[in-house]
Amino acid sequence: WFDKSVPLIETADGTAAVNFEHSWDDGIAILRYFNEIYQETIRILLQSLQIIVNTLKYPELNKDICKSLGLSPDAIMQLSFQLTFKKAFNDYVGTYESCSTAAFRHGRIETVRPRTMAIKHLIT
Repeated sequence: WFDKSVPLIETADGTAAVNFEHSWDDGIAILRYFNEIYQETIRILLQSLQIIVNTLKYPELNKDICKSLGLSPDAIMQLSFQLTFKKAFNDYVGTYESCSTAAFRHGRIETVRPRTMAIKHLIT
């Protein structure tokens, strides 16, 4: 379809192309825009490859222990995701988790968004 200003064409092998009509904008500006996106994508990829991943195992922290302390094991995991992202990137991440509402009339799937001000204050 050519109903968009700048259609981005992607193929199965990862090749990408841009096809647009020049009357509304200069081709040099569009080329520069996509070159900047390309360069930024490469920079971010290289940066992410430099991250060292460490796995911490806490076998003593399990579902039963969490529940005996009145804590949700899932909440502990969600908090660990938020804390890890903050430590790795010095920023906060918006996350969501699927939640079944099938027990309710017309219920299907909703999302829970655990990123709150309380979480922000806790991990800061």
